[in-house]
Amino acid sequence: MAGCHSSDRLLQPKHVVVPDYDRTAQIAHIDGHIVITATIDANGGIIETRTTGQRMLARSATVNLKRWTFEKPRRAPLEQAFVYDYKFEGEGVCGGSPSVVTVDLPDHVTIVTNPLLVCDPVVSRSEHRP
Repeated sequence: MAGCHSSDRLLQPKHVVVPDYDRTAQIAHIDGHIVITATIDANGGIIETRTTGQRMLARSATVNLKRWTFEKPRRAPLEQAFVYDYKFEGEGVCGGSPSVVTVDLPDHVTIVTNPLLVCDPVVSRSEHRP
């Protein structure tokens, strides 16, 4: 965006919303490194974003980042890059497990979860015969 200023000092978030691993991406075993370049206005709100990385994860990360608010920049608009790393660890699990999210302020988020398996429940019936 023309007219955007860049600064050596990164803006600190005032309000952070913790993301979760996109469930469809988790089922499809999609992980990846997402970089979002956000344009921040004079009030600390995000007015525009550009992303690199896997589309499904980039969409999820962008929705999350747009819910954040920032301190007011000295000069606006200001561009700042944010990194979201989506990773799998451990064995696959049926039904899902909670993600572990680490937010290293001001600009790096790591979301780690187990691979999600789609499992059919085992149904067993005991038949009692007299």
